[in-house]
Amino acid sequence: MSGATVAVVGAGGTQASSLLQGLARARAMDDVVGIDRAWLRDRRTATEALGCRTVEADLLTDRSRLAQELAGVRLVVNMAGPFYVLGTAALDLALALGADYLDICDDIDATEALFAREDDIRAAGICALIGLGSSPGMTNILIRTALDALGGGEGVSVDISWVVDAQDMTIPVLDHVLHCFATALPGSTTTADWSDLDPERIAFPEPVGPSDVVRLGHPEVLTIPRFTGVERIANKGGIVPGEYLHAAWALARAADAGTPPATIHDLYERFDAALRHEGRSRAGSGMVVDVHRDGDGYRFASGSDMSMADSTGIPAAAGVLMMLDGLVPGVGAWAPECLAPAAFFSKLREVSTGGGGLHLLELAGGQPVGRARIRDLLSGVATT
Repeated sequence: MSGATVAVVGAGGTQASSLLQGLARARAMDDVVGIDRAWLRDRRTATEALGCRTVEADLLTDRSRLAQELAGVRLVVNMAGPFYVLGTAALDLALALGADYLDICDDIDATEALFAREDDIRAAGICALIGLGSSPGMTNILIRTALDALGGGEGVSVDISWVVDAQDMTIPVLDHVLHCFATALPGSTTTADWSDLDPERIAFPEPVGPSDVVRLGHPEVLTIPRFTGVERIANKGGIVPGEYLHAAWALARAADAGTPPATIHDLYERFDAALRHEGRSRAGSGMVVDVHRDGDGYRFASGSDMSMADSTGIPAAAGVLMMLDGLVPGVGAWAPECLAPAAFFSKLREVSTGGGGLHLLELAGGQPVGRARIRDLLSGVATT
C-alpha cells in the first residue's frame, strides 16, 4: 500500500478506536491504515474521519492479500483478540512484511508463544514489543520505574492488583477473563478452587474502594523476571462489583465441565441484565502495584472511571510513537519493562487526555509512609 507507515489490525474494536484517537492527538493519520474483518459502519466512518484508510480483511484467511497490499508498512499494531485464539497470526504478517510489531497481548500462554518466535524475529531484523496495554503495559512501565529507583530487581518483590468495571465486560472480555482463570496457576489449564486462587481484598483509591482480587493468568509474571531479575511477582485481578468476579469464576468452572460458550455467554448476559435492573452505576477501575525490597519501596495506586478501552489503547498509542521514533531496544522480542520510562511518559502525554488518578506512595516495612512524585523517580531523585 503506497504511503502507509502503520497498519492497525483489529482497528474496528473499541480498544483500537482509543489507540487511533490517541495517535490523532499527536500526529497526522494519513499514513495509517486500519484493518478489520467486519467493520461496523459507524466505527469505519469514525476511523476514516481521523484520516485513516480502512480495509476489510480477515487476518487468518487474507494474509497473502494483506502482505501485498501493505508492502512498505513500517509497523504492524495488533489490537485483535483474543490472543490465545489468534496466537502469532499478526506477528507472522509483520515478519512477512519485514515490519516492526506491537500488540496488547494479555494472555500469558499467547505471550509465551510470541516470545518463542524470538529467532524468527531476529532473523527478520525487526523489533517486536509485546503486551503494551494497561496490564500488561502500564503495570510493567511502573514496575521498571520503581526498579530503576531501587537499583535493580535483585531481592525485589512485586505485587500487582487490578480491577475492571463490569460495564466494560463485553463478551470477548469475559472470554479473556475465563481464560485467565484457567491459566492462573503455573502449568494449569483448568480453573482452580476459589481458595487456591489466593483471594484478597485490596483498598483501591476512590471511586473504586475496597475490592476482591484473585490470582489470574497474566503476562507480567512471565516477562518481569525474565527482563529485570525480580525474584517474586504475583498478579491478581478482579471485577467490580465483586459479584461479577464470583460469577466469572463459576462460569469458568462451567466451561471446564464442557458447557458450550453460547450457553455461558447467555448465562452471563442474564446475570448482568438482572444486576443492571437494580440501577447499578459505574464503579470505576483501579490498580495497585507494590514494588519493594524487604518492604521498602514504592506503591503505585490509581482509581478512576476511565474505560478499559482508554486504559489499554492510550498506552499502546504511546508505544506506537516510541517505535516510530526509534525509542525501543532494537531488534528482538521485548516486553514494556524494556522501554525507558521517561521516554514512555513523554509520549504518553502527547496521546493522553489526562486523568487516571495515578498516585505514588513510599513504602516502609510494607506500609505507606508518604507521597512521592513519579517525576522524581524518573529524574533519579528517589528517597527510598
